[in-house]
Amino acid sequence: MAARAVDQPLFCELEATEVGVVVDQFSGDRRVLTNPGLHLVWPLLQRFYVLDRRPVEFRMQGEDVVGRNQVPYLSVRATDGSEFWFEDLVLHYAIDAERADLVLFDSGPEDSFQNGWAQSLGRSILREEFGRLTTEETVDPGLIEAARETARERIQARFAEHGLRVVQLLTPKPQFDRNYEKAIADRKQLEQEAERWTGELGQRAALRAATLKKAERKAAEASKLLESDLLRDRLSIEAKNVRDLADAESYAIGRTASGNAERAKYRAQAQALAQTSASENATLTAEIAALAENGDLLVRRELVGALSRMRFQFLPTVQAARSPVQALPAALGEEL
Repeated sequence: MAARAVDQPLFCELEATEVGVVVDQFSGDRRVLTNPGLHLVWPLLQRFYVLDRRPVEFRMQGEDVVGRNQVPYLSVRATDGSEFWFEDLVLHYAIDAERADLVLFDSGPEDSFQNGWAQSLGRSILREEFGRLTTEETVDPGLIEAARETARERIQARFAEHGLRVVQLLTPKPQFDRNYEKAIADRKQLEQEAERWTGELGQRAALRAATLKKAERKAAEASKLLESDLLRDRLSIEAKNVRDLADAESYAIGRTASGNAERAKYRAQAQALAQTSASENATLTAEIAALAENGDLLVRRELVGALSRMRFQFLPTVQAARSPVQALPAALGEEL
């Protein structure tokens, strides 16, 4: 991809992969041509330069310098003092066609722009940006990508000062010492295991939540059913209580009426007995009064009545008969 200087009369041809710069020999004014085809160039008054605008591949690979576009791999010292490197880091850059005159003025004709800009600017910026990371951070793809993008923007800014542009920056996975690589692999495996357990715990938590929700729903349904049963039982008991109360009141009324009737009956009987007792008491009182007044007469009357009902038996005896008064009690005793 060598640039060429054209020194021919009138018309110069420009390919699609090329950009031309016309330089006035006397004033030094420069004019950029980007359209392919034939272009008018005045002989002796103007000079026509052609630059290749196809992307250039600058590769950092291996341990030796192989030409100006391949240098040893990029090693980086992290902020914690450890070292890592990129086995094959590739920077594609090209001439900014609109600013090809700056490339010609700043770097020289032909392919002089390839002599050192990528190595001096790109390599140092890449080492600086990746060196801002710690060793642990370099295993984070997001942080590596952020450092790569920052480096690309910085390289683009520096290249623009010289009429160049960054086409693409490819950064492979950083490499470490074997022991550290093993530690990283083990850590990655542990992180994957942790993610798996986290996912499983999440699934179990979701299952537990679903089970709890289902249990709560069943408990709510059972509670509603129980409340319905309790309400039905309460209404049934209240109805039974009303019936029992009505029956009790009816029974009480009946018993009260029956008791009142019995009380009236016994009260009447008591009154009759009281009257009878009063009459008998009056009779007895009269008899007692009469007995008090005529007690001896009544005793004799009763004695005569008793004697009239007695049988007498006379027995012979050698002894002198007792007087009738003495024999009377014995005869009364035999009769009795």
